[in-house]
Amino acid sequence: MAYMQNRVLHQPQQVNVSSAHGSSGAGGPPIHDCFLRLNHDFPNSPNYPHDTAVKTLLRLPQVSQTVAYSFVHIDKPQDGETHAIYLLPTLQRLPLDGVRYLEEEQRYNLNVGRGLELEVMESRGGFVPGDDHYAWRIRRLYRLTKGGHPSMALLHYSKGNPQAIPPQIANQPVRHYPLRKIDEPSIYVYGERMGQKEFLQQRAMAGVVSQNAHMAQAENRRERERREGGYQHPPLPADDEDDPTVTTRSLALLRFTRNHDHLAEIFSPVTISQIPDIPLPYADVSASELENKLALLESQIEKLRKGKIACTRDSVSNAGVPPDVMTVDG
Repeated sequence: MAYMQNRVLHQPQQVNVSSAHGSSGAGGPPIHDCFLRLNHDFPNSPNYPHDTAVKTLLRLPQVSQTVAYSFVHIDKPQDGETHAIYLLPTLQRLPLDGVRYLEEEQRYNLNVGRGLELEVMESRGGFVPGDDHYAWRIRRLYRLTKGGHPSMALLHYSKGNPQAIPPQIANQPVRHYPLRKIDEPSIYVYGERMGQKEFLQQRAMAGVVSQNAHMAQAENRRERERREGGYQHPPLPADDEDDPTVTTRSLALLRFTRNHDHLAEIFSPVTISQIPDIPLPYADVSASELENKLALLESQIEKLRKGKIACTRDSVSNAGVPPDVMTVDG
């Protein structure tokens, strides 16, 4: 059995991100040891169907015009972990992820309709040396070789059938620890800003300014509609620091709602409106039914108390204690 780590990637025609090549700076790890990952955290999903992967891959080019990518380490991933990554032209094999795979990587293509072709690269029998007792990890990489952007891919980790780990490699790590810090700024890989770098402080400030402007406009528009009687919004709690026109609390609420719905629309296979409400534990129980159960329990308790008193009296009588000095705490 060959203990494969990664196979050479068949590189399609790539977008040239020249500023992302080379080393990550003095003392940092080489770029080819890091993943170029979209700055978005996907929810963990034990299963990732092919149609969900296709939908997400089709949306990635649009998202990548406004969301940058960062060089990161993916190390010892959890079950259900998902990442959107960009495959650089110089990448010959996937970077290390802290997992050793027993089986050789399998590659197959699927015709998913509408002129789209999905390529799947699957590695089974993965385990973290020194941590896992069985090789149960599966890694799948999805990308659209036809009808999509071939450099944008999804990386998903899941559970598979456990396999025995050969003892000679059970504790041999696949990379050196501790992992070195990455000091590279984020970078845009698609659209008009392709190749531009974005530092953390710039990204935070730009996001705050843009969100504040849009939220202020939305709140002012809703305020006008409320005054005209065309829009009803539930009242918000009072705040000592409220602005006369746009409140901080309103901005925070609107910002959270908009961002949550926007990300769910792009990445979630289930929209917010499709999530069913969790039923209350006593939703199907009537008040009369609870009262009847309560009355039954009280009658049973009263019978037990009377039985206890009777037993106590019998015990005292047998012991020769006069009844007039006997007291029982009911």
